[in-house]
Amino acid sequence: MDPVRASLEDRTVSELLATIGRLRCLTAERLMHHGVSLAQLHLLQLLEGHGELAMGRVADALDVSMSNATGLIDRMADRGLVDRHRDPADRRVVHVHITPTGRDVLGDMDAIREGPLRAVLDRLDDDQLRRLADAATDIHRAADEEVRLRQTPATGAGSCPALPRSSTVHRTQRSNPAP
Repeated sequence: MDPVRASLEDRTVSELLATIGRLRCLTAERLMHHGVSLAQLHLLQLLEGHGELAMGRVADALDVSMSNATGLIDRMADRGLVDRHRDPADRRVVHVHITPTGRDVLGDMDAIREGPLRAVLDRLDDDQLRRLADAATDIHRAADEEVRLRQTPATGAGSCPALPRSSTVHRTQRSNPAP
């Protein structure tokens, strides 16, 4: 790769990741006021995009232990955001799915998450905003193409990419704090 392009890509990645981090911080504060954690929001988005998931897949997707995933699901089920049931074919397996209340909260959270981004965009002049809109469109198209190239018959068109396979590390060996 051309060293100038590599340097430009490095700078772009660095700036985008830093910006996303700042926006997540601003959003997390707003979400906390509404009683929703980033982990809960992430799980609602996973369930919305992938449909029903087994608890083991939830733990893998969130990269937490099974006990942490269970605690998160317990709290969310208490609020009516998710529901769970045992697999009739294998009673050891518990499946989780988003409820209509969870979908409503997810819709509300999308609006809440938009606020900090709009506040940041308000700080840009018209020319900066126009350039950013064009760049965002280009990034979106490139991301769509990357997703399309990575899709398999199992994920299908228009769906989220497949969740990562179970890791070789046993979930109880992880030391992640509870979400």
